[in-house]
Amino acid sequence: MARLDTLQVRAQTALVEQLLPNVFVTDFRSESAEPDLTFASLERLVGIAFRTIRVEEDQNHPSGQVFSPDERYCAEHARGTAFNQLAETPGRSTFDAIYRLADNPDCPIPGTKLREMARERAAQDSESAPWLPAEVVAFEQTAETAPSTSKDLQRVALRRLNDMQHELLHADFAQGATVKALQNEKAVQIWVADRLRLKQGRAYSVEREPHVVDEKEPDVRLRAKVTDASVAIEIKVAESWALEALEVALTDQLCGRYLRALDARHGILLLVHQKARPKGWQDTETREFLTFNEVVVRLRALAIRIAGTGPDAPQPEIAVLEVTSCGTAT
Repeated sequence: MARLDTLQVRAQTALVEQLLPNVFVTDFRSESAEPDLTFASLERLVGIAFRTIRVEEDQNHPSGQVFSPDERYCAEHARGTAFNQLAETPGRSTFDAIYRLADNPDCPIPGTKLREMARERAAQDSESAPWLPAEVVAFEQTAETAPSTSKDLQRVALRRLNDMQHELLHADFAQGATVKALQNEKAVQIWVADRLRLKQGRAYSVEREPHVVDEKEPDVRLRAKVTDASVAIEIKVAESWALEALEVALTDQLCGRYLRALDARHGILLLVHQKARPKGWQDTETREFLTFNEVVVRLRALAIRIAGTGPDAPQPEIAVLEVTSCGTAT
């Protein structure tokens, strides 16, 4: 890639024609192996292939005519193999990469087609893991599923937290005032862990501060009951922290420490908002103050960017328990 930057256009094409078939598997280079590339390198190679091996310059061989594949023909097929490998990689990173290709003037595939492919990728990625045969009967009896992947467990946890938010404000015995009166973040974490345990059902068990690598631990970890998949939950009382500290809690604490294992890449940053913060949260760069809702939007956008950095990247989500409108418990 560094060499390409020093060459003229014609020399770039010649270099890519020679090397691309040796990187990607084609029907004509059986000795080629599946390339061990980072996702960022794969995306860049696809862009280079479209830029140097121009589709409008492809060879056209009439049907039924015998020919011997040359370097150009092999490079054309390697270009297609590279794109297919990119498009078939699961994850948010592929969705974002396909959208970037739609804005790339060197890509010959129409933008409408690429955006359709991105939506199909997202639809495939949104599917839950296949049910085990026994799950059909169990679901009929309990109306609950037992998640087997960290992605499905994360979805269950988010639904549980959404239910908790509704119950805090609207249940017959609403506990919003009780949560609002909790004295510190540790007490909030204990309350959330206890409530999640009450709602665990067949889905998960709750581990309170289990030790992981480097003796760092999340506030709560949910463990699937049918597999070893887990979801880390980091809990912050939002008004106790500056905006930058909340961003660090997402990037360094949740993602950097707890979402590193392949079967535990999905996690949740839970923001508990007990008391209104009159001035809001200041952005140190713009000096503007953000409301709580604006902070949540900003953190969710950051979580999406993190999830899109690669197929093995952490997959964080932001959840909220807000009780600022509740009266004080007596």
